[in-house]
Amino acid sequence: MKHHQLSHEQAEEIMFNSVKIAQRVIDEEKAQCYVAGSIGPYGAMLCDGSEFNGWYTDSMTIEQFKDWHRPRLAILARAEPTFIAFETIPSKKEAEALAELLREFPNVKAWLSFNCQDSKLTAHGEPIEEAAASVCLKSPDQIIAVGVNCVHPETVVPLIKRMNNIDRDFIAYPNAGVIWDAEKQVSHHDMKKATTLVRSKTYESDLTKLDKRLPRQATVSSFGHASDFDYKRDTKFLSKIVKQCMTAHTLDLNYILHFLSNYTCEQRIILVRDLEFEYEYNLIDMVIERPESPMRSCTLAMLIEPIELYVRDFHDLLTHKQLKKTDYDITKKLVEILLPLDNDGIKKFKESYENLFESPVQKDIEIVQGSESIATNLLKQLLEGKRYEESGHSATIAKVIAKKLYEAGEGSPGIDYETFIKIFTHDAFSQLSAIFDMYEDKYGRPIQVAIEHEFQGKIEIECFQDMVEYVRLPSGYLAKVIRQALDKTPIDYVTLSRTIIGHEEKDLREIGLEYSKIYDETLDQTINSRVDILEIKRLLILIITHGHDITDDNNGQVHFDHSYGNNSTSAGSITQAAQPPTTTNGMRRNLSHEAFDKVVSVFKTMRTH
Repeated sequence: MKHHQLSHEQAEEIMFNSVKIAQRVIDEEKAQCYVAGSIGPYGAMLCDGSEFNGWYTDSMTIEQFKDWHRPRLAILARAEPTFIAFETIPSKKEAEALAELLREFPNVKAWLSFNCQDSKLTAHGEPIEEAAASVCLKSPDQIIAVGVNCVHPETVVPLIKRMNNIDRDFIAYPNAGVIWDAEKQVSHHDMKKATTLVRSKTYESDLTKLDKRLPRQATVSSFGHASDFDYKRDTKFLSKIVKQCMTAHTLDLNYILHFLSNYTCEQRIILVRDLEFEYEYNLIDMVIERPESPMRSCTLAMLIEPIELYVRDFHDLLTHKQLKKTDYDITKKLVEILLPLDNDGIKKFKESYENLFESPVQKDIEIVQGSESIATNLLKQLLEGKRYEESGHSATIAKVIAKKLYEAGEGSPGIDYETFIKIFTHDAFSQLSAIFDMYEDKYGRPIQVAIEHEFQGKIEIECFQDMVEYVRLPSGYLAKVIRQALDKTPIDYVTLSRTIIGHEEKDLREIGLEYSKIYDETLDQTINSRVDILEIKRLLILIITHGHDITDDNNGQVHFDHSYGNNSTSAGSITQAAQPPTTTNGMRRNLSHEAFDKVVSVFKTMRTH
C-alpha cells in the first residue's frame, strides 16, 4: 500500500476486483478453471525473509494472528473465489490461527500449505504431520486439503508421505529448486520448476463435491498433452511390465518405449522415479546395461531429464574418443550439445556431469582433447557459463567489438583465437547478432566467410561457423542438426533422439517450423520416410505432432528383444499385456491442456542424478 501510495479502501477494492476479473475472464473464455484467493503468512509483510523461518511466531498469540489476517480473508470471502489458498505458512501456530479464523466464514473452503525447512519439519521446526493434523482438527469441514509449497522439489514426496494418514487431499507446489539466502536476500536456483499435487488414498474429497457444483478444470501447463495421468496406477502397470521382462531374463525395449511414448517428459520422470521408489526397479540402469543400439538410445532419452541426456551424450563422446572408438574430431558434436544451454543450464550440466561420473567435465575434456588446444579452450569457455543474457544490444558496442574481431582475424597476420573465443562465448546472443551485422557492413563480407578464409583448422572453422548460425537462428541451426543426423548412413539416432526428445518441451515446435521452411517438407514427413525402426518412428512422430495422426496398431503386444539378450526366454513367455487406461482416442497424449480434472493431481520430484 505504501509503495503504491494506496489507501486502505483502494487496496481492498483491488483485492476484491482481482477475484472478479479472474472469474469474468473464465466465464468469457468458457475456460474450465478455479479461482483461489491467496493469503500468505504474516512474515511476508516484514519483507525480511522471515516467512521462510517463522521466527516471529513465538512472539505472537493465536488471537494476534487472527486479528492480522481477518481483514484480508473478509475481503476475499466477500468476492467468493472457489476457495482460499493459505500459502507458505511457516508454523503450526499461525496455521492453527488461520484454521480457527476460517470458522468465522462458514461458507468458505480452503487449502493450507506449509513452508518447510527440510523433508520433516515446518520452517519453524514442528513435525509436518503434527502441524497438518492440527489444522484439520481445528476446521474439519472447511480445510479441504493440506500440503506444502515454496519448498525444494526433493522434499515434496517425503513430506507428503509423513502426512499420508491424514484424511485430506494433499497439495504441493514446490519452488524451482531454489535455496533462499536470507543474508543476501536472494534465491539460488537449483532445479527446474515443478507444480505438484498428490492425492490421499483414503479421503472422499470435498473437491469432488466442488467439482460437481462448479465443473471447472485447472490448467497446469507443465503437464502438456496428457489429461488423465494417474501416476500410481500407471507406475503399477509399468512395474508389472518390468517384472515380466525380468522373469523372461531380458528387457523389452520395444514395449518399454511404446509405453513411455504415451506420456509427457515430466510424467515420464514421475513414473521412473516412482518405479524406483515404490518397487525398487531402477529402469534407467537396466536400459544403460543394454548393448548400444538405436532402441537403447531412444529409450534412455525418454527416461531422463534433458540436461542428463546432454551430459550422458557428452560423456559418451569423450569416452569413445579416448578408447579410439571414434575416428573423427568430436569437438563439433561437443559444441553442438553445449550451445543451447544458458548459464543456468551450464551450471546444471556441470553439476550433473560430476554427480554421474565423479569427475569435473573440464578435466575430462583436457584428458581427451589436450589441455592446450583451441578446441579445449573453446569448450572450457562455454562451460564457464558467463555469457551476458540481457536482451537488446548496443550499436556502439557492436561497432567496437566488430573491429576487435577484424583485428583478431583479417586485420592481422595471425589469428587471435583467444579474442574470438572470448567474444563468442561471453557476449549475449542479441549483441553477437548485432556484431555480425556490423562486421559485414563495415568490412564487406559476412563473418562466416571471414572465418572460412582466415581460420587455420577445419574443425575450428566448423565450430565457429556453427556458433554464428546458432546465434542467428537457434531453431534453424537445430533443424539442420536433425537433418544431418537423418542424412547419415546409418542414421545418427543418438543425435536425433537428443535433439527431438531433448527439446520436446522447450522449442521443438519452432524447430519444426524452420525445418519445413528449409527442406520443403515437415519434420514428421521426413521421419516417416527415412526412419525404418517402427517403434522409434512412431515415438518421434508422436512427439513432433503432439499425438496427432498416429495409428496405434498392435498396442498391446510385448516383443522381447532377444537379439540383445544373453539369456534365453523362460517358459511361458508373455505375448499380451493388460493395457493401462487410455482416453477415447486410444492415447493419453493429446492436445488438451486440461491437465487435471480437478485442482489436484500429481507431480513428484525430478531426477537429480
